[in-house]
Amino acid sequence: MPLHILGSMSRIISNRHFWLVVAMFAIGIVLYYPQQILGIDSPSLFSFLGLTRHAIERVFFLLPVTYAGFIFGIKVGLASLAIASVIMLPRVFLISLYLPDALFETSGIIVIGGIVNLWFHMHQREQERSRVTDALLKAEEEKWRNSFNALEDVMLIIDKDYNIENINDNGLALLGKSREEVIGEKCYQIMTGRDSPIEECPCQRTLETKQVESSDWYEERFGRYLSIKSAPIFDENGEIVKLVDLRRDITGLKSTEGMLTKIIDGSSIPAFVINKQHKVTHWNTVLESLSAIKKEEIIGTDEQWRAFYPEKRPVMADLIVNQASTSEIEVHYPGKYRENRLIDGAYEAEDWFPALGRNGRWLHFTASPIKDNSGEVIGAIETLEDITERKSAEKNLRYYLQEITRAQEEERRRIARELHDDTAQALVVLSRQLDSFVVSAINHLSVEDISYVEELRQQAERILDGVHRFSQDLRPSVLDDLGLVPALEWLTSDLTNHFEVAIALEVLGSVHRFSPELELILFRIAQEALRNMWKHSEASKAWVTVEFGDAKTVLTVKDDGKGFELPERIEDLAIAGKLGLAGMQERAQLIGGKLTLQSKPGKGTTVTVEVPI
Repeated sequence: MPLHILGSMSRIISNRHFWLVVAMFAIGIVLYYPQQILGIDSPSLFSFLGLTRHAIERVFFLLPVTYAGFIFGIKVGLASLAIASVIMLPRVFLISLYLPDALFETSGIIVIGGIVNLWFHMHQREQERSRVTDALLKAEEEKWRNSFNALEDVMLIIDKDYNIENINDNGLALLGKSREEVIGEKCYQIMTGRDSPIEECPCQRTLETKQVESSDWYEERFGRYLSIKSAPIFDENGEIVKLVDLRRDITGLKSTEGMLTKIIDGSSIPAFVINKQHKVTHWNTVLESLSAIKKEEIIGTDEQWRAFYPEKRPVMADLIVNQASTSEIEVHYPGKYRENRLIDGAYEAEDWFPALGRNGRWLHFTASPIKDNSGEVIGAIETLEDITERKSAEKNLRYYLQEITRAQEEERRRIARELHDDTAQALVVLSRQLDSFVVSAINHLSVEDISYVEELRQQAERILDGVHRFSQDLRPSVLDDLGLVPALEWLTSDLTNHFEVAIALEVLGSVHRFSPELELILFRIAQEALRNMWKHSEASKAWVTVEFGDAKTVLTVKDDGKGFELPERIEDLAIAGKLGLAGMQERAQLIGGKLTLQSKPGKGTTVTVEVPI
C-alpha cells in the first residue's frame, strides 16, 4: 500500500472523531440486530412504541455517515455510507419479514446519506473558495493601500459632491493634517482654502464630460505649481460615483520650462516645443520668420502642422511624444527618416515643404523627447534647418556627375571601338602573318626557329583575347545590341570562366528593354559588385537575380564571401574606403533608384538595387 495512503489512514485513526464514528456504528449495530447480539426476544428495542420494521434503526445510521462526511470529507463519508449499507443489507435480505419495504427504506437511507455527503462536500468547497477569495481580496486591498500611500504624488478619492473619501500619506504630509481631519471634508476647501470649486477645476469638468480632465496652476497656499488630473469611476450603469484626483508638483518642471524658453527664444535655429498633450509651448522668433506664424496664435494649440502641411497630420515631434514605432514613423516619412546617432529616442528626416517661403523649402528636422526625472516622456522639441541651398548644390552636383558619367561612358565606347577596329584587327593580321611565315619558311627554318615563331603567334593570340575582353569590359557591344539580360549572361559567363567563381543568373518576370542609360547603369552596378566580390570577398559562389515587375525592377547580387562590417549610413561608404560601393550608390541615385547593402563578417554580401519604372 502506498505510503501516502497509509499516512492518511494513520491520521484518521488517531483522530478522536474517528472513534466517535466507530462508537455510533457500534450502537447502530446493537440497535439493528438486538436479537442476535443481546439475545432478547423482541425484534426491536423500540417495540414498546409499536415499531417492528427497524425504520428508526436505519435512520440512525445516517448519524455516523453524515458526521464522518462532515468531519473527514466526502471520501470518508462515502466509505462510511458503504459500511452502513453492508451492515443494513443482511437484515433486509435474510431477516426482514417485509422485504420490499425494508429494501425501499435502506435504499432511501443510502441515497439520503450520499446526498448529504455531497452537500457537505460542496458546502465545504464553497467555504474554502470564499476563504481564499477573502484572503486574496485582503491581500489586494493591502497591496492597493500600500501602492496608494507609496505614490509620490497627492491622490484623493472624492465623491460627486467633492467630499474626500480617502487621501494618501503624501497628501496628508502636504496638508499637515491627520486623516480624521480630512475625510468627509470638501476637497476644494481642504486643498485650496476656497468656498467653491474654481472654473478651471478638472474634477468639475470631469463631472460634466465624463472624461479624464487635467489642468496646471500655481497654488498660492503651497507656493507651488501643481498639475492636476481628474479621472471618473463609473458604476454598472455608466454613471459617475467617484473621482480620482491626482496632484503632481511641477514647480521644478516650470522652472526648467522657463530656462528652456530663454534657450529656445535666444537660438538662431528654428525650433518649437510641444507637451504631452501635443500643445505648442514654445515657438521661437526664427521659426516665426520661417513659417510666417506668430507665437501668439499657435502657442497653446495643437496646430503645429499648419507651418508645414496643408492638412492636419502628425509632425515628427508628435510621433516622438506618442513614442511611435519605426513602422508608424515610416507611414508619415517613408524612406526619409533615420534614428539620431547622438540622442536616444530622437529621429531626424529631410523633406520638401512647398508651403514654406515663396518657392518652398527643403528642411532637415530633428525631434527629440523631453523626459522628466522618472524617464517619462512629457514633451518633445523639434529643431529645423533650411537645407534648400544644399539640396540645390546636390542637384547641380548630380547633374555634373551625370554629365561626367555620360562623357566617361562615351570615352569608354570610343576606346572600346578603337581597340576592336584597330588594335584587335592589327593583332589578327599579325597572327595570320606569323602563320603564313611558318608555312612558307618551314623548309628553311630550324626546329628551334619554328618553335620560337609559334610561341610568338600564341602570345599574339593571348594578347588579342585580352584586348577583346578589355574592349568588352569597357563597353560590351552585346549590351547595346541585345539589352541588359544578354549582357548579364555574358558577364556572369565571362567571370565564371576567367576567375573560377560559380556565378548563377536568374531572371524573374517578363523581360523588357529599358532606356540605354538605365540598362548601362544597371549593368555597371552588377559589373562592379561582381568585381568587388572577386577582388575582396574570397567567395566561391555568387548569384545574380533580375526581377522585372510592373512598378519596379530589382537587381540583386549576392555572394558567400567573408563579408564586412557595414557603416551606420550608406553615405559613409566613401569615408570607410568602400569606393566601389559608393560609386554604385551614386549610379543608383542617377536613375532615381535605391541601393541597399546587407553584409556581416563571415556571412557574405548582398547588393540590391530597386529602380522604379
